Amino acid sequence: MLLPSSLSINPKISFSTYFSTNVQFPRKIARVAFAITILFKGSTIQYPMKIRTITAGIHLDLNDFKAQLVEAGSFLMTSRDLFHDNNVEVQTVRLSTQSWTEYNRKLSIEGLLPILNEIESTARENGIDFISIGPCYSEGTIEKVPYILNDTTFLCTSAFLGDIKTGPLIGNIHSAARAVKDISTISPDGSRNFMFASTASTPADIPFFPAGYHGHHKNSFTIGLESGDIVFEASCRSRDLEELGSLLAHNYNEELKKVERIALSQKEQFEYRGIDLSYAPGLEEKASIAFAIERITGSPFGSNGTLSAAAAITGSLKNMNVKRCGYSGLMLPVLEDEGLGRSADIGSLDIQKLLLYSSVCGTGLDAVPIPGDTSMERIASIISDVTYLSIKWNKPLSARLLPIPEGHAGDTTDLNSQYLKDCSILPVV
Repeated sequence: MLLPSSLSINPKISFSTYFSTNVQFPRKIARVAFAITILFKGSTIQYPMKIRTITAGIHLDLNDFKAQLVEAGSFLMTSRDLFHDNNVEVQTVRLSTQSWTEYNRKLSIEGLLPILNEIESTARENGIDFISIGPCYSEGTIEKVPYILNDTTFLCTSAFLGDIKTGPLIGNIHSAARAVKDISTISPDGSRNFMFASTASTPADIPFFPAGYHGHHKNSFTIGLESGDIVFEASCRSRDLEELGSLLAHNYNEELKKVERIALSQKEQFEYRGIDLSYAPGLEEKASIAFAIERITGSPFGSNGTLSAAAAITGSLKNMNVKRCGYSGLMLPVLEDEGLGRSADIGSLDIQKLLLYSSVCGTGLDAVPIPGDTSMERIASIISDVTYLSIKWNKPLSARLLPIPEGHAGDTTDLNSQYLKDCSILPVV
């Protein structure tokens, strides 16, 4: 590739890092070209805050669930309208419940499925986009998850793998790995695992799914944000990590306070439980956290310096003056961030690096495509690493792995989902 001699080049950037790999697809070339562009261009765009989800939480009663869903749907519609009236975009509204295993302990899976379908249809009628039916706590209940996801459309669930009190639950880890394998066969593109996560040390009131669940009897709500564009803009205005952290600490805090003021103005009988402060990327290029990190480090995501940048961005969350909940970290979902997808395409990203970044910033391994023939044992080893890391640092982490049927490392996914971006499948070693 020939570059104009008049182009002013930052000496710390090596173009060879972007073109030393064999880029096979036009989509990948476009990603590389955009990555180069953001390294040299500043930004003067002011991005409004986006809410990824307003998540209501209820303690579901099978004897009264239709009325509960009507009430929750009404609250969520009112809440969405209130934010829209204040020029804050709301992308989805969701509902979380206690663990589905607590709905009725005597129900068989055959008896539960028709009820879950009725819950799902009633929720849809009342404008609810997604439902999390909470975690599974035992090997036997985890093994039922593939049946649930095969029979429903927008229900999410998770498998609890341990915390600092229980230690790693080895049986649950292996059952979760088996569930991931089974779920991957439900749809030809492997996307159904998007609705299932293996979790460790995750508290109640996470607004993001599939890990979210309701942990008490009082109706409540939490908020999850999409803030990749804020991180990207700050990276374009910063000369180093210190400036980036300071700018985010100030700007993000101001936006969060606006969101909280609106949330607290509601008079409905749903208790405000906080905002998950997590920086979450959007699907657009200028909402990519990976591209933001590349902009500040001058190197591809996954290079030396990525860990420092991830830690600096997460560190900016320490002194936010709002009520927090959930992960409140840095989210790096491979299939939901254009820059992470580009890093997978050029080979600068792998699972071990994502685990490393989780130790200082993240939420675990999120939306990671892996080869369809990955054995259950290898999946269990990955999930086990996430669990032990979570317990070591007593921080919430989760694993959302998507084995792609007939897909091999380096192949490009072909996902039929408006919420995901196709990218290269990561190898499992």
